This record gives sequence, C-alpha cells and structure tokens, in this order.
Amino acid sequence: RRHPPARRCLPAPGRRRPSAASRAEDAGGGHLNAGQVPDDALAKIQKRRDWPARMVQRAQVAAHRFVLVPAITAKGPLKVPFGLRFFQWFPLLRRLPARAIGLGLRPEHWTLAD
Repeated sequence: RRHPPARRCLPAPGRRRPSAASRAEDAGGGHLNAGQVPDDALAKIQKRRDWPARMVQRAQVAAHRFVLVPAITAKGPLKVPFGLRFFQWFPLLRRLPARAIGLGLRPEHWTLAD
C-alpha cells in the first residue's frame, strides 16, 4: 500500500516562526557565538524543553505498561487496547502519534547562519 506524499507545513504568508537557534540566542543574550552562556539563560532553555521531554517519557511508560507488557505476558489471544482500536476506527488520526514521535511535541526549527 502506498502512502500519499508528505505535505510540508509552511508558515502563513508574511509570518515566520522564530527558529530554535534565535530563541536560544535570545535566551542566551547573544552569548552563544562567544561560547559562554549564562546559567540563567540555560535554565530558561531547560525549562522550555522540560515539559515535552516529560510528556514523551510518560507516553513511553504508558506504551510499555498497556501494550508491550500485556503482549509479552499474554497466555491467550491478545486484546487490542482501546487507544489502538480508536486508530483503527479513524485512520486519519494515525498521523498524530507518528508526528509526535518523529517531530516531538514542541518541534525545534533550526536555521543555519550564512
């Protein structure tokens, strides 16, 4: 079965999202190029990235607990968890976990300096 080509998500005309590098530089006060970033700037970056990391880790724990462990320890026929049956009913929603895993919950957009 062939999948449709991936669509590129472009910002609306006239709008640009700030890149992760520019956000980090804003947080670092321009110290990134010098190689010295103050601790408070690093704390801001860490705080921004903490929530997505925790959510991905929680999803991993849930996947292990509700999918992997029952599949390994099952002695009879396997029962598909409700969350996975939900994706069978609505195939378009299958893209959401793939996107969250592939891009993360808060994707970073990097730009290279010329």
